[in-house]
Amino acid sequence: MATVKKGLNVIQKELSESAPGDNFTRKFESFFQQASARVAKIEENFDKMKASFKELLAQYGESEKPDSQETLGSLYAFVSGLDRAKKENVRKRIAAEKAALAEKKRAEAEKKRAEKKGPGAPAGPANPSDKGLVDDVFSQMMEGRAFGKRNDRQMAQAAADEALMMFNKLKKT
Repeated sequence: MATVKKGLNVIQKELSESAPGDNFTRKFESFFQQASARVAKIEENFDKMKASFKELLAQYGESEKPDSQETLGSLYAFVSGLDRAKKENVRKRIAAEKAALAEKKRAEAEKKRAEKKGPGAPAGPANPSDKGLVDDVFSQMMEGRAFGKRNDRQMAQAAADEALMMFNKLKKT
């Protein structure tokens, strides 16, 4: 900033020493006015920034003469961590919403299958975490006993769907 001020002082001195109608005076007078106004505004903003920085230091209990890079680095790290946490929370919320939607669709599909089976038929396994039941269903499927008649594709598909549903539930737990 001091270098810029020195340069403006040189221009001001040259302007005061030059002739009023001189080419240099005509071109640099407006430049000098604009540059002086800009430098004054920059100094004003710099003073405001210094006051804000001192206020920030006081709010965080820092000493008046700390290393500004260290303080701002810590503040940046905090803000970055906060930003990452926000993004992670949004990601988790979206994943939870997707999981809830998938569970809702799965429940609706299971309900439709139960309606197709007819009234009084069980909708699915009584206890989905019963591993013995799953083992029994798989062994019946392997032996061909789970499907009854081999020509009855609808019963076979229902049993396979039910077995896959139980298997998927077990995978989730």
